[in-house]
Order: sequence, then structure tokens, then C-alpha cells
Amino acid sequence: MTITSVTKDGDDISYVEDGVTKKLSVSGSDAVVSFPIDSCDRIINVWRQQSDGHLIITYIDTNGDEQEVDIDPNAGGTTTFLGLTDALSSYSGLGGQYIKVKGTEDGLESGTPAGSGDMEKTTYDTNDDGKVDAADDADTVGGEAPAAFEDAGTAAGLIASHADDDDAHHAVFTTTEHTAIGNNAPHHAKYTDAEAIAAAKTDPLLLNYTQGARVYHNEGSQSVYHDTPKYLTFDSERYDTNNIHSTTENPSRLTCNTPGKYLISAHLHWSSNPTGIRYMRIMLNGSIILAAHGISPCITDVTVMEVTTIYELEQGDYVEVQVIQRSGTTLFVEPIPNGTPEFMMQRIG
Repeated sequence: MTITSVTKDGDDISYVEDGVTKKLSVSGSDAVVSFPIDSCDRIINVWRQQSDGHLIITYIDTNGDEQEVDIDPNAGGTTTFLGLTDALSSYSGLGGQYIKVKGTEDGLESGTPAGSGDMEKTTYDTNDDGKVDAADDADTVGGEAPAAFEDAGTAAGLIASHADDDDAHHAVFTTTEHTAIGNNAPHHAKYTDAEAIAAAKTDPLLLNYTQGARVYHNEGSQSVYHDTPKYLTFDSERYDTNNIHSTTENPSRLTCNTPGKYLISAHLHWSSNPTGIRYMRIMLNGSIILAAHGISPCITDVTVMEVTTIYELEQGDYVEVQVIQRSGTTLFVEPIPNGTPEFMMQRIG
């Protein structure tokens, strides 16, 4: 056993032995060993005798002299629960009870917790059916089995009315009638098909994501010089529901006016040229690449490109289509009805 530290703590002595802090009450009414705590100025050493387990404490008294005291840690104190002054004085008549803190919070006493008692089978399952007697009626309603709530219609393939008098829970329908859908469905009909479609079109959840635009370039080809990035412009609109595009001011941009997640897409045709490579990008706010596509050109025909992405935009963000080609000469992005160049974004969330 190794003692690593010992300190004077009020009327107690605390020491650490094998990593465990232990405490001895050495003064006052709670003292379990004798130690001149009042004349101790400081403790300078402690060790345990192997022969009897006593603690030998060396200390400096208030006169500055070194003193030594032999302490038996097991001396004094009680060795039984009943010997404590704030606990029970007898176990008589307390069989099966529990120990609890007194309501005055200054000691312990015995008692039986609220709701406790024995749960013996002979007491609570007197008919020996495997259920607590109070739960025997759990499979019935008011003592009636489920069969009591069926009527003759069930056996004939009908949905039961749940009653045999005029106060029926439901009208009786055949299984086919009960599950039918459409204008003539007899069970719980509320809308005709046309009325249901019209109602769905006014659903605020569906109306919430109408912000979008699709634009295109209609007035001639747009020239793209060799190895020189170019932002395509769009002079016409197929639709614009949120002032996303302008044909006169920054016609290359689609601008977000309602924050949210947007599907963004563009496609185009290059003039025929078999040399070099073609690039197409969707750019955010003039500097951030959101999506890109690069391909070698078609040798015998025009080169077609498309790029699509989904991105969450804030109000004021704008996107553009940037193209680059490295053919060694000037090429053109050519207008084709409903095909090129087209640029669009649609809010989806």
C-alpha cells in the first residue's frame, strides 16, 4: 500500500492511499481516533506499519517541534447499521420494508413505498388463466366479444354497419362500393374528379414553387473567339414568373428574387468544326462555377451541349452561361427554335 499525500482538513485528516482518498475524523463528537489536531501546525509525513496496519503520522506542532503519533484507523466508531445515531435502533417488525430518508431530511427510517405490495399469482390470477384478473376483460368491449358487433352483412361480403338499429355507424356497402374511386363512388364522396383536380390546383403547397423563367436567343448567331470566355445573352423569354430576366438590362443573367433551391439548365449548338475542344459552364455571380461540361467537337456535324444543376440561391444571386472554345478560329452558337441557346431556372424547394 502506498500513501502519496496527507492533509489536515478541519477536524479531519485526509490521505490518499493507492489512489483512493480516505478521511479520518480525529476530533469532536464524531472522532473515531485520537489525534492532537489543535496542536498540529502541519503534517510532514505519513506511512503505514505493515505489522498492524497502523498509520504513523509525523507533524510539526504549534511550537515548531516535530512530533509523531500512532493511529489505528479501525479504532472507535460503530461496526453495525443499528449502531448509527441517525438510523434505526431495531429491525423488529420491519420485515420486507425499505430504508428511506426521513421527511425531516436528518436521518433514515423504514417504510413501504406507495403502490407497493406483493404480486403473487395466487392473489392476482385467481382463475389461473395467465392474465391478471383485472385484465381478463381486455379482449372485449363492455364484456362483449368482437363478434357481437358484426351483422349479417359481413358474411355476405359487405362492410358491416356496426349496429342493428336505425342509429347505424355507416351505411352498408359492398366491398367494391366501399373502395370505389371516381364521380360515382358511393362511399364518402366529396368531389367529382374535375372538382378534385380544380381543388388541387389551388393548394398553397403546389403554388409555392412557381418562381421560374426560360429564356432564349432569337436574333442571329453569337460569335465566340478562340480561347476567349464569353457570356451568352438571351433576347427573348418563353416565360418569367418572378422578374428573373430582362431583355434589356444584363440580358445574360437569370436573377433570384425568391430564395430557395433552383433547377438550373442550359443547352446550345456550336457551328460545325472538328478541331479543339468546347466548354460550357453555369456561373454564379460572375465568379463561381456551379456546373461545367467539356467535350471534343463532332467531326461531321454541329456539336450539341447541355449542362444542368440544382443549387440553393439567395435573393440577388444571379446565374449565367459561359462558353469557351479552342478551335483556333471564331465559332458561333447558333439559334435553333426551341433548342439553342436556351437558358432556364425553376424553383423546386
